[in-house]
Amino acid sequence: MWPSLRRRHGTAPKYANLDKMNPGSLLLSGVMMLEYIGWKEAAKAVIDGYVKTVGQKIVTYDFAD
Repeated sequence: MWPSLRRRHGTAPKYANLDKMNPGSLLLSGVMMLEYIGWKEAAKAVIDGYVKTVGQKIVTYDFAD
């Protein structure tokens, strides 16, 4: 049986193309999927990239405070 591997938030069309939505939930859902199917190296690459990006302060407004 496949686990539920979907992002855990709704859509927010009013924020489309405004660079205001945090993609973390979507990225981490993808990481869970990659880990589940055994693609550990790909999952690690996504996490490493996300950590590096946040570390460079390339973030959405909810992180910027």
